[in-house]
Amino acid sequence: MINKILLVAPRSISKHNISGDPFRFDYSFWNFYLPLKELGYKVEFFDTSVEGDKELRKKVYSFNPDLLFCIMTGDKNYCPLEPWETIRDLKSSLGIKTYNWFCDDTWRFDSFSSKVCQIFDICSTTQKDSLDKYKNLGYNNIFLTNWHANDSLYGQVSGVKSADVTFVGGLHGQRKPYIDYLVSKGISVNNPKNCSFEEMVWEYKRSKICLNFSRCSVGSQNQMKARLFEVVASKSLLVTERVPNLESYFLEDKEIVLFSSAEELHQKVKFLLDNETHLNKITEAGYNRYIDDHTSKVRLQKVIEKIEQVTV
Repeated sequence: MINKILLVAPRSISKHNISGDPFRFDYSFWNFYLPLKELGYKVEFFDTSVEGDKELRKKVYSFNPDLLFCIMTGDKNYCPLEPWETIRDLKSSLGIKTYNWFCDDTWRFDSFSSKVCQIFDICSTTQKDSLDKYKNLGYNNIFLTNWHANDSLYGQVSGVKSADVTFVGGLHGQRKPYIDYLVSKGISVNNPKNCSFEEMVWEYKRSKICLNFSRCSVGSQNQMKARLFEVVASKSLLVTERVPNLESYFLEDKEIVLFSSAEELHQKVKFLLDNETHLNKITEAGYNRYIDDHTSKVRLQKVIEKIEQVTV
């Protein structure tokens, strides 16, 4: 049984690569560390944004965890000292299981995940079509999971819906043309800059509709993003670009709203803003689905149970 977990992940994603950017906790702190503690596990955070192999060895021997729960980036800009050597040495030793949550297999499987998965006893992916890719490598301790959001945080913010449409994120790729098209049709889009986590949650919460664009930052494929679950967790309506396998998590036009073009986006957003009762009905259904299936505690408990079932 797993009781003691060492979370090996970046506590901050901005500390090393943006000059002058203030410290902010990463997604892994809010949506992995805190929920695991709430579930009753004894959890300590090993911060890969500032610590490396030497520090991890000391932490493992002092804390003696049952599981190394890793979210490794392979990116020296964010995590210049990531402790790959120590994790490799610990695989299947000392009774400690090593597990990695892969985030971006849509565009990083070939360049990253495929090259390092064998280092870990067990891995997961958020992309369904990547499962066979791992198995084709001869790596079978792989399972599908997905993003989630901490219901102890996102749903607790109160306030009036003072914005019609919001997008929180950078305007790279096709995002700006989509938003410009909405604006050209007379729909105002709130796009706050450089939000802290707390500010981001507030911006989601105060908007009737929050947008998600699914295109990868590299390449032309669409991928699952944490924003899908964060918006719904904030009790706002998610209007998102289509992405493969999304139907496994939310019902189209009943729990969330999907689009594939700027014209479709405009038509659906305008209809929703003109029909607030319908908008609120979908928002409530989406939030209820999230509470049943997609909170961090629900998702992470299932992840731990799957890890426990694997013999290494």
